[in-house]
Amino acid sequence: MLYSSDTCGEGKEPLFSINYYQFMSINVFMESVSIPEKLVDHFIYLTPPRGLYDYPLIDKDQALIKFHQSLNKTNDLILYSPDGEGFYKLVFTVPMRVPPRVEIELEDNSLSIIEDSKSKSSLRFKVIDKNNKTIKRTVGIKSISLDAEYIEQTLASRRIGSFDW
Repeated sequence: MLYSSDTCGEGKEPLFSINYYQFMSINVFMESVSIPEKLVDHFIYLTPPRGLYDYPLIDKDQALIKFHQSLNKTNDLILYSPDGEGFYKLVFTVPMRVPPRVEIELEDNSLSIIEDSKSKSSLRFKVIDKNNKTIKRTVGIKSISLDAEYIEQTLASRRIGSFDW
């Protein structure tokens, strides 16, 4: 919220909004506040003691998945091509209880996968050749399988899904 001695006023409509396509927006509202006399000619930044909610409505992993699904207009598994360093990003369809075991079968058996980082919502990996050199171009992928554990009185393993490309 922005406040200034000569712009304070009440209203429910935002003073202005910053929109990023249809994915998110930041709204700035005006509110009346009493400003001490010595600060009348100053510009003042204030934040409310709390937001609209006392807790996050959705966790980080769910937010990441929903953002990428909105961006790509799909509810399926999302695989991004390698970036400049050769890293692929795989975004799961739902958050897992724990980061899953991921099996990726490549069309070229002389290549292999190296995991860089993994969370309950995504995996970052690169493809290397037999000399441990990163392949920075897109390679053919036969299949991707995700296995996540869950607890139901005893620890068990469950096949979450298999996706053929």
